Amino acid sequence: MRSVLFWFAGLACVLLVACAPSLVHSANESDAGLAVASAESKVAECYNFALDAERAGANVSALLRVLDEAGDLLSKAELAFGVGDYDSAAAYAAQCEGRLAGFEVQAQALRDSAAWQCQLDLMVNVVGSAAGTVAVLVGGWLVWRWLKKRHGVAEAAAA
Repeated sequence: MRSVLFWFAGLACVLLVACAPSLVHSANESDAGLAVASAESKVAECYNFALDAERAGANVSALLRVLDEAGDLLSKAELAFGVGDYDSAAAYAAQCEGRLAGFEVQAQALRDSAAWQCQLDLMVNVVGSAAGTVAVLVGGWLVWRWLKKRHGVAEAAAA
């Protein structure tokens, strides 16, 4: 009788050890759905950050590459969720959000840099135009004076 109890206890331990990882690590449908929805929201939010940076005149090609990679991961997460592979869906969604970590800071830095560059370009254009206008006016006045003086000398010599 003792050997039978020992054998059942051993069998129970083996079954518990075999089933425990799947019980602990398996994502259920609602958790995976929340993860995919969160990743979708993060991608949309990052898209808006990239759009703001582009509107400010920034070169957003690096941001678009990151968004493309995150979109691929999101697509895999949605596909896995659709076929009922909730563990893979949650993993892909987590990878997607991980790929977008720091995206907002990078997009805002590009946007701010582009805005600053735009202001600098405006200032250079305004100052350059003003300096050019002054140079043309002063140069024209000097040429007029020189021609007037030369014409006056020519009239005096002719008389």
